[in-house]
Amino acid sequence: MPVTRDEHTYKTEGIVLRHGDAGEADRLITLFTPYRGKVRAVAKGARRPGSKLAGHLEQFTRSSVLVARGRNLDIITQAQTVRSFIEIRESLRLMLYASYVVELVDSSTEFDSENRPLFELLEHMLVHLITARRLDASLRAYELAALDLLGYRPRLDKCVSCSRPLQPNVVNAFSAGAGGVLCPLCRGREPDQRDIAPATLATLLRLQEQGLAAAESTTMSPDVRYESEAILGEYIAYRLESDLKSPAVLRALRKQMTLLAV
Repeated sequence: MPVTRDEHTYKTEGIVLRHGDAGEADRLITLFTPYRGKVRAVAKGARRPGSKLAGHLEQFTRSSVLVARGRNLDIITQAQTVRSFIEIRESLRLMLYASYVVELVDSSTEFDSENRPLFELLEHMLVHLITARRLDASLRAYELAALDLLGYRPRLDKCVSCSRPLQPNVVNAFSAGAGGVLCPLCRGREPDQRDIAPATLATLLRLQEQGLAAAESTTMSPDVRYESEAILGEYIAYRLESDLKSPAVLRALRKQMTLLAV
C-alpha cells in the first residue's frame, strides 16, 4: 500500500522493528515501511490499560497506521493489524531469531530512506521463520539477501582481488575489508583475512545465489554452521561499523539447547 498523505497526516503500513517507553504512558515505535523506509513515531497512551493502539504495535507486527506530523516526533493516531505474527511471539526460540532479523534491518537503514525490496525481504523472512526447519541456514540466506539489497554483496564466486575462479577443493580466505573471498595467491594482501573452508564457501555461495528457497534443503555441519556464522557476522559488523546484539543471544540459546540435549 503506497503512502497516502496530506499536509498534516499520512497513512502507511509498516513492520514494528522495536518499541520503547516514552513518558508515563506513551510508547516510541520504530517501523519499517515499504515506501518511507524507517519511521519513528509516538503512540500516545499505548501503555495505558485498554489502549486501542497497544495490541496493533507489538514487535514484528505488520500494521496499517495513520500518523500525524509533529514538531519533533510524529504521532500515531490510529493503528490496525495487517498480520500479527503471533506464532513468533509465542515461541521464545522464534522470537530470538526474529529479533535478529529486525535488528539487522534497524541497524543498517536510515530514517526516511525507502527500500521496498528490503521491506519485502523482511516480511518474507518473518513468514518463513514460522515454518522453517533449518533456522541457521535461513538466517545465512537472509543475511546474504539483505547485504545484496543494501549494496554490500560479498564476492563469493571469484577472487575479489584478481577475479580468478576459485578452486572448489582449496582453502581460500575471506576478507571483510576486501569485500569477499581471496584466492591463495592474493590472500596475503589483506591483513584481516581468515580461512574459509571449501564446504563453507560452497554453502554460502549456494545460499547467496538461491536465497531462502535453498535454505530448507541446506544441511550444515557444526563446523560449517560456526564458520559461516562467524564470517558473515564479521562482515556485517565491518560494514555497519558496529556489533549487533542478537547474535550473541542466539549463540547462548544454541549452547543451552546443546547442553540440555546431552
